[in-house]
Amino acid sequence: MMEESSESDGDHALEMKPNPTFELLKKCTSAWQQFSAKRKMTHELKQYQEVFLTELPGSTKVTGAATHAVLEGELEEDESSKKVVPRFRDRNSGPSAGDKKKVRNHALIHYFATLASSNHINDTMDFSFVESLLQNGASVKSSDKHGQTIFHEVARSWHTDVAQFLLTQGADINQVDKFGRAPLHVAAAANYGEMVEFLLTKGADISLETRGEHQQPIHFASKNDAVSSLQVLINFGADTTCKDYKGRTPLQVAAELNRGKTAKILIERGVPAFVHDKSGSVVLSLLIRKMPHVALEAMEQMHSKDFTNRKQYFYLNYLECMHLHKMPDSCAKSPLVEAVQHNQFELIMHPVFQRLINVKWEKFGKTGAWMSLIVNIIFATLWTFLAVTQPLDVSQHYTPLTSKWWRLFIEIVVILLTINEIRIQVENTFINRKEYTNWKAWKIRDLERDLEYCHPRWPEEARYLECEIKMIKDANALQFQDSWNYLEWISCTLIVTAIISHLVNFFLRSGTTYQVHMRILVFLLILLWLRILKYVRPFKGPGPFVQMLGHVIDNIVKWGFLYVVFYIPYAAAFWILFGGISPKPVAGYSNVSDLLVYIFRMTVVDDYNFKDLYDADPTMARILCSSYIAFASIVILNLLIALLSDTFQRVYENAISTAVMQRAQTIISIEKALRNKTKKAYREFIESECSPEALYYEESAENAAGRITQQLKEEMVELRAVINDRFGKSAGGPKSDFDIMKEDMLNFISCQDKMMYKINSIDKRITKIEKKLTENKSEEKKSKVSLNSPKFGSASLANEGRQRRLSLEPDSVRSPRRTPSNRQLNGGQPITSAASREKKRLAKLTAQEKAAGIVIFRYWRSYQQRKAKFKKEMKQKKRRGSAGSVMSVNRGRRRRNLHDDDAGSDCTGYSGEW
Repeated sequence: MMEESSESDGDHALEMKPNPTFELLKKCTSAWQQFSAKRKMTHELKQYQEVFLTELPGSTKVTGAATHAVLEGELEEDESSKKVVPRFRDRNSGPSAGDKKKVRNHALIHYFATLASSNHINDTMDFSFVESLLQNGASVKSSDKHGQTIFHEVARSWHTDVAQFLLTQGADINQVDKFGRAPLHVAAAANYGEMVEFLLTKGADISLETRGEHQQPIHFASKNDAVSSLQVLINFGADTTCKDYKGRTPLQVAAELNRGKTAKILIERGVPAFVHDKSGSVVLSLLIRKMPHVALEAMEQMHSKDFTNRKQYFYLNYLECMHLHKMPDSCAKSPLVEAVQHNQFELIMHPVFQRLINVKWEKFGKTGAWMSLIVNIIFATLWTFLAVTQPLDVSQHYTPLTSKWWRLFIEIVVILLTINEIRIQVENTFINRKEYTNWKAWKIRDLERDLEYCHPRWPEEARYLECEIKMIKDANALQFQDSWNYLEWISCTLIVTAIISHLVNFFLRSGTTYQVHMRILVFLLILLWLRILKYVRPFKGPGPFVQMLGHVIDNIVKWGFLYVVFYIPYAAAFWILFGGISPKPVAGYSNVSDLLVYIFRMTVVDDYNFKDLYDADPTMARILCSSYIAFASIVILNLLIALLSDTFQRVYENAISTAVMQRAQTIISIEKALRNKTKKAYREFIESECSPEALYYEESAENAAGRITQQLKEEMVELRAVINDRFGKSAGGPKSDFDIMKEDMLNFISCQDKMMYKINSIDKRITKIEKKLTENKSEEKKSKVSLNSPKFGSASLANEGRQRRLSLEPDSVRSPRRTPSNRQLNGGQPITSAASREKKRLAKLTAQEKAAGIVIFRYWRSYQQRKAKFKKEMKQKKRRGSAGSVMSVNRGRRRRNLHDDDAGSDCTGYSGEW
């Protein structure tokens, strides 16, 4: 019974019509109640992040701190607030209207500033509180002391419904702060793409520039790595080549701040990477320094292939930065210099860079490299000749002069070459240091200009620039990053020392000076011939092996530390047991110098006089020698061999790129020493012949494989573009086919759910009817048994038959508003009224209800037939004038029972007795 009552209550609730006046009043007074008052997360939280929020509730103060447009709790001072307030005021006058408005504005700003400081994902905005402040005089355009409005805070992280609420309250969508930053700038910087799209559709200015800095919202999206905002701005038609006060494009701003994602998107959109700003900095140079993987894609803009005409074009003029010679105050670096200084081997192997290096090599690099190599070979040969022909008697060094004049001539040539080498090293060192110092000062000044436009409530901007300035100040000069420069200075020092020792030996003429001079010459000759390897590096043949030698030396130094850890304790042990302080000194171990040599010979398993060690102390000789050989010779020495093998394999695999890098380094050093006339001729050649340079393109087997790879890559890019165009959401434009299909499916599912709900309600009603019919059937059987009893008279039996006949009517036929006490045979009027109400109710059914409720419809039709027969029978009884005898009543009852049986068999297939 309780289930039936609950179902009936639910049916009445569904059928209850809402009051239109109340709904209209509710819609007019509280439309914001349908809005979302929560923060909008720019990205969904992952599971481990949700664990952090639950287990570490205080961590959100660190990870969730707001970094963009954090609202200040103090109001902006206006002219009215600066007026002098009288010292004595009438107490009865109360606060003025301006004071009341200021208090409410302060309350509004303070409320949003508190939410901004919290910046928690569960923060909600109280619409009723804000609306009450606005209705009582607070201005939605009120701002803090930096000019930021509450719209700036909403545009950063709140739901778009909150922004819509502010717009309905009269907020200015393009209102800027003191730095000229509008809510669109804030949303773009916060990577809030949905808010950016909302603001643009509501009329926000997409090209609004900040004050002084002249940066548009696309600049803010680029320098904050806001991918979603950037894509929305581009789809709405933002200018990707707009420039700020320095002449920087959004791509250059992203490159300076190391924003790889936005820079890559702009490169894919075709934004030029070879442009420069007012200071001469090239975008490509910044990309090479900060993001070499993005720079590799940008290099493709300067190389194109024409497969039809078998030609390829190289735009080398953009790599040479032809504008720099017109800017003498600029310290900007060319892309080639940046790639070489940062050892970008993958970039240096790009076809454009290789072509530029080949052009420079043919123009001036090859000549300079060969000249340097030949001069240094002659220099080392002359020193070697002087050293091996050094006489023992110093008096015979120049005498007789007629036969020893060649020695004097060679020494003069050597001295001149030495002076030239020292001059070159000093010039290179001071020039490089001066260039680097000037570049640091120039770069710091450039960054300090940006510090002037950093917003106080955007703390990350100033923090990043300060870190960049500190890093530049702490950086060392690049001159001594090349280890060969240390060898150059050591060689020059030994050359000067050898000249001085020669003069001392010539004038003093003692055996000691001669011995010292000859030892200096020995070390000098070794360094001079090793120094030649530096000038062999730009050549493709020996270049990789010279580079390999540098890596080998590095590995030996690292391995030497491990070797010394074993070498020192064993040397001390041998000195204690077999050295000069032992009871039985052993030959070769009695002094320290011989002992160190013998232990090293033990490392390479050479003769180390084991027989004498065994005779002095057999036990300790076995233990020390076997353990040292096991550690030093087997373990440590094989470890060195493994390191050298790995170095050789790694360097040899990159032998080509290593040779190209060495050649590029040599070209840069030679280019600095060129005369102005040579530089001018080279620039004219680049402008006339390499803007662009057209070369014949012949497709080889390797090029064919690369071309297939490139075609596959282009097809994948095109496929991705098609998928994004058809199935991806294009912000600012029409909906995609996939979005439309998705909405249709959602509508279809919603209609299906509604239909299923209606079918379930109809099914419940049919179940109730069947249940009621079953109960009536059982009552009919009981009434038939009671009719055969002698207790009832003829009148009572007739009345009983009529009551039972009416009780057999289903609930669906009887009016739900009628009670069983009203069901009396009063000329058939109650039955006719119930039938008309049932007919009206069935007429209001929908097509689905009619289709699913065919059972009820058929039962209603059979009921109409029974009603007509019943009326006909009642008219016949009235004409008779009397109720008739018991027999006539029984005959009428039997006729009605037969009619009910026929009607029951005709009603929707129900064949049971009624």
